[in-house]
Amino acid sequence: MRTSGRWEESNVTSIKRNDVRERFVVGRSRHRRSGALVRPHAAQAGDEVRYESPASEELQINPSELIPSSPSNLQAVATKESVVLVWNEPDDTWIKGYRIYRETDKKKGFVFIGEISTPSFTDTDMPLTKRNYRVTAIGPVKESPAAEIKNIVYIKPK
Repeated sequence: MRTSGRWEESNVTSIKRNDVRERFVVGRSRHRRSGALVRPHAAQAGDEVRYESPASEELQINPSELIPSSPSNLQAVATKESVVLVWNEPDDTWIKGYRIYRETDKKKGFVFIGEISTPSFTDTDMPLTKRNYRVTAIGPVKESPAAEIKNIVYIKPK
């Protein structure tokens, strides 16, 4: 018996619909590599007949387990009064906001400095030392991995 792709040729038929010839698996067939038995089912939607497998098992998602994607393209601009941070929002539509962390001393590590709902933040703490920033997206319960920018240096105007 000749095979074509994954399906045995004897179980494939073609029909002409809207001047286009389409091929469908009918009856019972075995997947060529795994040998698993496949039983397509016909489902009617209006005049269209489609062949599809039975419905999959229902998937349950606990929102408290969702972890948002990280903000991207984090940039910083030092002005004479502040440091302005801007970034691109993740595609996740369920993000509640963003948390900003600053590091000025390696021993103290990153310290939480603010939480906002827009993709920009102004740090008004006078930037007299080199500093690093991290920004995370806030999900229903968990935070995303951090986007980080390092070595922001403020140059005092003359």
